[in-house]
Amino acid sequence: DKTLRVWDLESGACVHTLAGHSDSVRSVSVTPNGRRAVSGSDDKTLRVWDLGSGACVQTLAGHSASVRSVSVTPDGRRAVSGSFDDRVWVWDLESGACVQTLAGRVSSVSVTPDGRRAVSGGDETVRVWDLESGECLHTQEGHSASVWSVNVTPDGRRAVSGSGDKTVRVWDLESGECLHTLAGHSSSVRSVNVTPDGRRAVSGSDDKTIRVWNLESGECEAVLVATMPVRAVAISSETLVVGTSNGEVQILEMHNLPAGLAVTAAASNAAYEASLRRGLDHCRRKNGPDYEHTLAHLAALAVHLERMGKTDEARALREGRDRIAANVAEWGKR
Repeated sequence: DKTLRVWDLESGACVHTLAGHSDSVRSVSVTPNGRRAVSGSDDKTLRVWDLGSGACVQTLAGHSASVRSVSVTPDGRRAVSGSFDDRVWVWDLESGACVQTLAGRVSSVSVTPDGRRAVSGGDETVRVWDLESGECLHTQEGHSASVWSVNVTPDGRRAVSGSGDKTVRVWDLESGECLHTLAGHSSSVRSVNVTPDGRRAVSGSDDKTIRVWNLESGECEAVLVATMPVRAVAISSETLVVGTSNGEVQILEMHNLPAGLAVTAAASNAAYEASLRRGLDHCRRKNGPDYEHTLAHLAALAVHLERMGKTDEARALREGRDRIAANVAEWGKR
């Protein structure tokens, strides 16, 4: 809908709606300090946003086709954008200038933790770039269809790619070797992400499933079925955020994803509710009933129950959340 939305993961509330692009927004990357976001759009531009005020502070123009992916460097000083104009651009976020141009059709780009390299996917290959020299260090072949998403592990040693060939691949960034081919999806893999500890990857697909993979063994540890094709997956600590093609955003606790074979699509709402309840119970057992971290679980479950028409229980959970929030605020004053 040409906008970005900023969400409070504890309350589930929309904090800001960022309007300014004139066409669909394809990618967003947040700076390490959490103060700004950079977006890429079909309108061929990138925009830099102040997440506190919701204002657009800069528009970066230069691409001649849709900007499909954006990744901010770990120092927050540069952004790397990939476009269907067969170019990867490196931008200085202070001046707004393009400081490097790399060749290659790109659907996704991810920067290594040291900020020295970028990994891109777009055609059937995964490429590794030196951001200073602009040199392509590796062209990693193996996928048989377009690569839609790439993500680098926190140690910078591996990359994970998702493709239209229905597979996820794990790559060694030094040797260029494919370490694992992860098969299980029945349609295009649109998004991949890696957990902060680097041990697992999460993939989202047009087959309406999210899969959790062990990066050492290559085994699928869990499957969750969504009601619509999955367009994006993001991970914050043990929280998994899923975006689907109908505009829904769902929030799940990673350690409560159902293990084993996928539940049926018809049961997905019940499975999601069960996952939310397990997360709430786990947090209460671990931290006590009135702990601050319980707020996010209560809010997420209340939002889901309200959507399912269980308004009385949702109201009770919201009241419980408000009571705990008041207690937490009082404790903070002492």
